[in-house]
Order: sequence, then structure tokens, then C-alpha cells
Amino acid sequence: AAFNKGEAWLEELREYLSENKKCVRKFVEEKLPMVRVVPSQATYLLWLDCGNVTEDGGKLTDFIREDSGLYLTKGGTYGACGKKFIRLNPACPRERLMDGLERLEQSVRRFMENPS
Repeated sequence: AAFNKGEAWLEELREYLSENKKCVRKFVEEKLPMVRVVPSQATYLLWLDCGNVTEDGGKLTDFIREDSGLYLTKGGTYGACGKKFIRLNPACPRERLMDGLERLEQSVRRFMENPS
């Protein structure tokens, strides 16, 4: 069914994911200007450059998880070049995405208050 009749569904999904990525970019630009969303074209996953927040994205991701319950991926998992990054998966309902972004903002700000 997916091969024969799934094209419309797939196009709708692509558009939805594209809009979610735009929401993340806009949110981060407005609420977390110290973080930079890395442009992506080949995937729906987003890399967040947190180098202005910390040199250790793993420490930040651990803090975010403990502080807010939000699960993000440590960029260092993918090699030393990713150490200052975290990876965000925006493939979810928009309401859930916005909730996660608000929790992300609060946790990043709390982390910056006490980065030890």
C-alpha cells in the first residue's frame, strides 16, 4: 500500500517535518540566541551548536534530561567534533515539540546559571 498509494501521505509528512524544523529554528533564534541550529537538508534530525553555552554538550544533555526529562542526543556520541553539539529529533506532534522546546529553554538557562 505504501508503494502504490503512499505518495500523498509521504509528501504530507515531509511538509509537516519541514514545518517542525522551521518552528525549532524560529524558537531557538528568539528564545535561545546563544544556541545555533545547524542547517540540515538530508535529514529531519537537527544539530544544535551549544558552543556558546558549554564546551561539553554531553554534560548539557545530562543536565537537561535530569532537569526537564527531555531526551536529547549527545553530539560527542558521533565523534570528537560533535562535543559542543546536541541532537534534537523534531519528528513529533507540534504541540509536543513546542512543549519540549520550552523545557529545553528553561533547562539551558538554568544550566547557564550554574554550569558546574
